[in-house]
Amino acid sequence: MFSNSSGVIQIHSAPKALTSHVEWAISGVLGSPVHLRWEQQPVAPAMLCVAQKWAGPAGSAARIASALFGWRELRFEISEDATAPNDGTHFMHTPTLGIHRVHVDATGSTYITEARLQRLCDESGDSMAAFRESVAQELGRAWDDELDVFRARIMDRSVTWLHSVG
Repeated sequence: MFSNSSGVIQIHSAPKALTSHVEWAISGVLGSPVHLRWEQQPVAPAMLCVAQKWAGPAGSAARIASALFGWRELRFEISEDATAPNDGTHFMHTPTLGIHRVHVDATGSTYITEARLQRLCDESGDSMAAFRESVAQELGRAWDDELDVFRARIMDRSVTWLHSVG
């Protein structure tokens, strides 16, 4: 038996030609047909956007992000909520920056693991400015900065649930 998990898929911008491929890729991960309600992205009028909750096996966010990563034209975020046996995760992708993953705790806060934090300290030497910049990069500040303008469109929208078969 698999551990259940859930999260949110946010496609901030996708060319119309890719929308059916995106649905097919998500369907393949979740094991059931997915039909998303795409809307115009006002920030990029030639693009469409959507937000959708999902439910399925733990690790589905990573599999969805991997399935979508092949289409570099997409701007997306995939989150997986933390559960008792599993940490949460959040993937962000932009055409210019590529993909980035952050860890998420049960309260929804992103965090840096102890081992990674130690490495950032070591790499920064005695420079507090370098350390701060490394932490900001690790937490995905550049991705947040680029995606913020696209997020406004779907922040207040209601989302519907996708469920994994099984």
